[in-house]
Amino acid sequence: MKEVRRWMLAVLLLLVGGSASLWGQQAAKDSVFRMLEAERAEQYEKYGIHYRLVQGHARFLHNDTYLLCDSASWNVDAKFIEAFGNVQIIQNKTMLKSEEMLYWINENRALFRGQLVELFDKDGNTLRTERLTYNTKDSVAVFEYGGALKDKDGNVIESRNGTYDAKEGLFTFEGKVELYMDTVEIKTSQLKYFSDKERAHFGDRTYVWRDEGFLRADAGWWDRASQVISFSNHVFMFDPSYDAWADELYYYQQDGKVDLLRNAQVLDTTNQTVYLGDHLQYLPADSTHSQRGILSGEPAIIYYGENENHVVDTLYARADTFYVYAVPRCDIPEAEVKEAEKRTEDILYDALTKKRIEEAEQREKERIQKMRDAGKLPPEWVEQQKKAEADSIAALALQDSLASLPPMDSLAFVPDSLNVTPDSLNVTPDPIRGLDSISVVTDSLSVAADSLSVAPPRDTTPVRYILAWNNVKMFRSDLQAACDSMVFCELDSIARLYGEPVLWNEVRNQLTAEEMQLLMKDGSVDRGSMITNAWLISRQDSTHFNQIKSTEMLGYFRDNQLYRFDALGGVSAIFYMTDENVITTINVKESRSMTASIKDGNAQRLLYMESIKSDAYPVGELPAEKQRLKDFKWRGDERPVSREVITTRNVRTSERNQYEGLPRPLYPETNKYFDNYIFKIIDSLNAVRLARQEQRQRERDSVLRAQALAEMAAESDSTRLDIRLDEGFDKPAAEDTVVVVSPLDTLRPRIESGVTESLTRNLEGNAQQNLDQPASPETVVKSDKLTRAEKRALRRAERKARREARRAARLARRAERAARRR
Repeated sequence: MKEVRRWMLAVLLLLVGGSASLWGQQAAKDSVFRMLEAERAEQYEKYGIHYRLVQGHARFLHNDTYLLCDSASWNVDAKFIEAFGNVQIIQNKTMLKSEEMLYWINENRALFRGQLVELFDKDGNTLRTERLTYNTKDSVAVFEYGGALKDKDGNVIESRNGTYDAKEGLFTFEGKVELYMDTVEIKTSQLKYFSDKERAHFGDRTYVWRDEGFLRADAGWWDRASQVISFSNHVFMFDPSYDAWADELYYYQQDGKVDLLRNAQVLDTTNQTVYLGDHLQYLPADSTHSQRGILSGEPAIIYYGENENHVVDTLYARADTFYVYAVPRCDIPEAEVKEAEKRTEDILYDALTKKRIEEAEQREKERIQKMRDAGKLPPEWVEQQKKAEADSIAALALQDSLASLPPMDSLAFVPDSLNVTPDSLNVTPDPIRGLDSISVVTDSLSVAADSLSVAPPRDTTPVRYILAWNNVKMFRSDLQAACDSMVFCELDSIARLYGEPVLWNEVRNQLTAEEMQLLMKDGSVDRGSMITNAWLISRQDSTHFNQIKSTEMLGYFRDNQLYRFDALGGVSAIFYMTDENVITTINVKESRSMTASIKDGNAQRLLYMESIKSDAYPVGELPAEKQRLKDFKWRGDERPVSREVITTRNVRTSERNQYEGLPRPLYPETNKYFDNYIFKIIDSLNAVRLARQEQRQRERDSVLRAQALAEMAAESDSTRLDIRLDEGFDKPAAEDTVVVVSPLDTLRPRIESGVTESLTRNLEGNAQQNLDQPASPETVVKSDKLTRAEKRALRRAERKARREARRAARLARRAERAARRR
């Protein structure tokens, strides 16, 4: 039994020792530089040093790394090898290539050199440089004289120095780091790119350009898989229309969404507006929505407007959430446009002024009638007869001035084209020359129907909307407001306030209603409409309030000061009268409607209309409960008393002057090693930008051309029926729409019945005047500015006119032959 145990222990020790020996041999074998294959190998000695010359598809192995080349010189004693031609190092899924390499076996260090050195990693990234060192044991590559990396999606990173850690899958770039990805250009002090995680981290002094936009930050990262870019630490960016700041920013490449977080601010220089909040989100336009922004996290909007005296007065607004978006004018539903037009019409309608004018006109009529009844004015029929006689005299004068012309019916006048054909004049052409040589004169006021039928260009002017939800408050030095929600649209420039809206003016005046509409003009209130259960309360002192209650009210503002208001429908009012600043009398009034002018917060002039009822009481005789209209409520404790109630955030000043002159990336390494790759991209982007600019210019030109054509057509329609035939010949025609008329002496028309000698002389004189006078510059339309459709329409109109002229000539010749036969 003991013998068996000894034998089993011996076998176990033998097995363990054997495996340890094999492991040691394998480790030693991996650390030994070995040649695996070659077409020819030759060993020689030179100056006492042993060499091996290897040629023909040589393959070596060291540190689990393969070295391939066309030929190599191996210094056996110094443990140094030089490799030439198609040199490659392959380690796991990392490969390096060049035409020449030096390898120090004991140092595990390979130096690649040549016009092009390439490194390929397992994730499809390609790094190119002229000089690169690679450690086969640590799996770290280093370049120091400039290099560029391009990934499988075409994004590039370049720098003067950098490293690649194959085990970590980490590229590190330092010194003049420049990055290009998806039309975004970046410069930074340092960049770390984890290729296996597809994530890059930026260092300080990071600058980003995209189109005309710019961004700076001191830290950030880019996740290629999720296509998200983040920047932090003093983020500032701008483009031609805005400046923006935030502690942190996220940009989502897939949909173009941007999130600004913590201490975010956007300065809209176009609209003189500042947006503030802890979260500002921008959403670009897509197939169903326009570009839009959402503000939350104690947001505020600040507007720097000017009053009528051109004095800047800032308006501050806050809400729990703001929603700001813009819609191209052409995409707004027509129903919504009509609603906006109706709101504008309603708020501008001055019902009481119109009523007062009508009443004044009626009183004037009554006064005139009384004077007629008293014999101080002639009867009305006498004045009508005098007016009729004056009209007759004017008509006779006009008839005398046209005495040289035949009746209009005989002219066969064609108002649409203003063209006169021989057939309509009943003239007989010269049998030798005929009318075929005549080029038809097209009136410059006649616009081809085809050219006008072309659909007008789309009006892409952005129309801005602002929506505010929950706890809305606004503050201006002379005007404050509060409500639950608000809607503002640039279609009508009317701010609509909902949810118990209240407006304070000069502190003492309070306006309320179930719904309030404020017409804004240059950032100031121009008119205010209070709809349903409208109130105007003016505080006289801490206990006495002037009150006006009505179904609807309309307030008129100047420099944000209420200077007039109209109460419409079921007016009830209470006023306190003072004597030497002491309240003595209370007036209680009722009427159908009223209007009042306001000065220094007090009603200076009151005008009551219809069903007026007025009572006056000494101040001590009217009980306190009678001194308040039903549902009276003073809401002064809700009034924002300062801008700090709206927001305590400081508004930053623009920093763009520091960065506007900063040079954009030039990508010298990328263009050097990737065949001017960035140059080609920039050329294509510039071509796209130029095409967009040209398209926008064409759209603007089309809009202007359509407006000009519409104006010409309107002018033609308004004047066409008033133009006489001789006036048409007297006026010179436009160059671009005239084909020169042959001299009139080639026509020598024979006069037939219905056309007088005076008419012929008139035609000859005016036609010759047309030939002698240049075209009027005001009527010239430059043909090189016409679109293709307009040119085609013009050519069609000219061809049609020539056909009609030839047809008229044939009819005239037939008429001449018929007259001869008779």
